[in-house]
Amino acid sequence: MHLSCPADLVIHIGKAVYGRIQAGDICPHPMIQTTECESETSTDIVKNLCQGMTSCHLKASNAIFDDPCTMT
Repeated sequence: MHLSCPADLVIHIGKAVYGRIQAGDICPHPMIQTTECESETSTDIVKNLCQGMTSCHLKASNAIFDDPCTMT
């Protein structure tokens, strides 16, 4: 993900979600144990990396945010 602001502005993170939020119908599969799971620390992580910057680049991955949707 790449965030950037026009000149003289900085990034302000209100909320960041990493995980899965059900949006409409999904195809059922026996491996899917939940469709509502998100990292409890995703907002804090993104704030620490991007808050107050004019530009920020981060990878949305389990290596950074852990795996909030295990077995899914």
